[in-house]
Amino acid sequence: MSRELKRELHEDGVFEDHDEVDFVAHSLGGLAVERLLIDDQRDSYHGAKHADYDNPRSMADKTHFLYMFGTPFEGSRVAKVAAYLSDDPKLKQLSPRDEEEFLFKLSKEWVGIHPKLSPAPHRYCAYETLRTDRALLVVDKMGATRQCEKMEDVMADHLGLVKPCKKTDKSYTLLQERVQHRLEQITKHGKKNRQ
Repeated sequence: MSRELKRELHEDGVFEDHDEVDFVAHSLGGLAVERLLIDDQRDSYHGAKHADYDNPRSMADKTHFLYMFGTPFEGSRVAKVAAYLSDDPKLKQLSPRDEEEFLFKLSKEWVGIHPKLSPAPHRYCAYETLRTDRALLVVDKMGATRQCEKMEDVMADHLGLVKPCKKTDKSYTLLQERVQHRLEQITKHGKKNRQ
């Protein structure tokens, strides 16, 4: 997933054409974004040549924040069940057998990029509080908030978490507040630097 995401971002010129890029991700998309930033940062700081990315700053250097909604940092019961019922490699990656190894490695590597970045991207997380129609809490608070500097609960199920019905819904206002705060920082300092 992260390679496909990198290709799409490059094709659209996202990092090449912008000084700062922030991410909003849901569920497995949050893991893909982390993997993307970790791999690109590692390649940038180890002198790798980027055939598909010519900017000397890594993607992580240009990322101020990640807002993750229902990302399974500690796995997901639904993914464990689905891994047995599906051949989807994305779900197999979160199977009970491989889950701990994959997520532990990703978490360790994410912590590892922090000393190389000044500062590292902020990581904000929101999690669902309602069960799905099959009475499952897909990603609970503990699973969705590991290493997050700000954690918010949203009264929604896993899919409803990222499908606000109106502008006053909490998932909408959380992101709106974060973006507004960042725009105020940029305006106040007159340039796009991290604080």
